[in-house]
Formats: sequence, structure tokens, C-alpha cells
Amino acid sequence: MADEPTQEELAALAGYTVAYFNVTPEMKKLLQEAMDGQYEPARLQSMIRNTAWYKSTSQTQREAWLLTSSDPAEYRRRLAETRSQMGSLAVELGVPLAGKDADALAREALGSGWDQLRMRQEMARFGDVGQAVLKNQELGGTVGQAQDRIQQALAAYGVKVSNGTLRHWLSGVAYGTLTEQHAMGEIQRLAKSTWPGLAEQIDAGLTVKDVASPYIESMAEILELNPTDITVRDNMVRRALSFKGEDGKWTTQSVGDFEASLRSDPRWMATQNAQDSHMSTGREVLSLMGVLK
Repeated sequence: MADEPTQEELAALAGYTVAYFNVTPEMKKLLQEAMDGQYEPARLQSMIRNTAWYKSTSQTQREAWLLTSSDPAEYRRRLAETRSQMGSLAVELGVPLAGKDADALAREALGSGWDQLRMRQEMARFGDVGQAVLKNQELGGTVGQAQDRIQQALAAYGVKVSNGTLRHWLSGVAYGTLTEQHAMGEIQRLAKSTWPGLAEQIDAGLTVKDVASPYIESMAEILELNPTDITVRDNMVRRALSFKGEDGKWTTQSVGDFEASLRSDPRWMATQNAQDSHMSTGREVLSLMGVLK
């Protein structure tokens, strides 16, 4: 009569190690039951598949657990690699990550077979990035940089979006479901709708602020204003950029006509420009009358 296999031998015949059965009391009891009943490896495999532990875990989780006992060095290598990926995502999302938290997330990621998108989503969830977006808090990492660029683009294209839309974009960037380029495309689309006469320039790569630059410079000079205080949404600049030509098509007002309208603005009368202009006109009149030579 052949010697009965040891626990190690029976586990190996079933494709596992003894350590694999130590994962839960249920599994440990099963191995002992198989030893006592002299189960064939195929029967043991079938009983493993019927355990609560097996049914409640994924193939990836079971493979990771098996790796911890069959090849600990390889498991540690994969764990370190996963931990590095999670750390990089933490930096990217501006999420503070302590060592023990990094280890726990890495083990969960490796054991559950998270892909890059799932890792990003879990890191964003861990750092409450979504809540920070909802509360309009300043964000860190590349998401914070995207937040800055989106805000700058909104100003450059002279459009506004609701807080809900902005939160949707930033949450999407944080969780990996939207890209910053998507938000930029939406901003440009909205700009062309807001400024129909500038659609071609926008398609050519110009912002509304680029097109408005000569108008802003003229307005700052003639009304003696700080150019940084003038935006594309200023009423006079807005009218110049949303101008209908004689053919009824949207276009832009000529800079000359725009400057003439500035001198009709009540603010112009209080400027040094206006006083100098009036003095000059007065001298010309007196000269024509022969009073001044």
C-alpha cells in the first residue's frame, strides 16, 4: 500500500501550496478533511471551488494570494511596482499618501487586479478629490494645473460656465473619465457660439483675447485705463467683437470706428486726452480767427 501523501504533496497535486489553504479557517479545515478522507486531487479542486472564500474572490485575487506562497520574491516585486504606480498617481493628483496607506492601496490594487484607470479612480477617491472639486477648493498636482489652465482658457475665450460644468470637467480629469482637451474643446465650441463673428479666427488657433488685443490697447490708451483691468467681456469690447456688417453678417468693428466710439463715452471727458484734444481744438479755432499766431 502506497504511503499517504503529506499535506504539502496533496496541496501540490491539486495545484496549490499549504500556505494557500491557510488563507481562511474554512480552507484550512478543507485541507485537513481532504487528508483524512484521502481525497483525490480532482475532488479537492472541486471542493475548493465550492468554498465561500473561492466564490467571494476573483481569479486575480486568488492568483495574487497563491503567488505570496508559491513565489514570495515575485509577489514582492509586483507589489513594489504597484506601490510605485500608486505613488506616482498620488503625486499627479496632489494626494498626500503616507507609507502605510501606500502599502494598503498597493496590496488591494495587486490583489484585485486594478488597471491604470481603476488605480487612478481609487486614488482620487482616497484623496477626496471629488469633494475638493465640489467645494471649489484649490486642487494640487496635475489636476490643479488643469484647473488653472481651464480657468485661464475661460477668461481668454470670454465665456462662462456653471460651477456644475466646471466641477464635471475637473472631476472627470481627476477620475480619468474626461480629458483636459475635452474641456478645452467645449470652451472653444462655446466661444464660437458666443462670438459668431470670430469662429474662423478661433478655428485658426486664436483666442478671443488675441482678437480683442488691439481694441483693449486702444481703450486703455484713450480712456487712460489699466489694460489689465479690461477684459473681452467689457461692454464696449464685446460690442466691437459682436458687430454686424452692412450685409447683416457677424464681423468685428474697425479699430478706427471703435476709437471714435470711445471718444463719445462719458469717461473720455474726464481724461487728460480729452483736455489736450479740447485745448488743441481751441488753439486751432483761435488761430483761424487770427487771435493766435
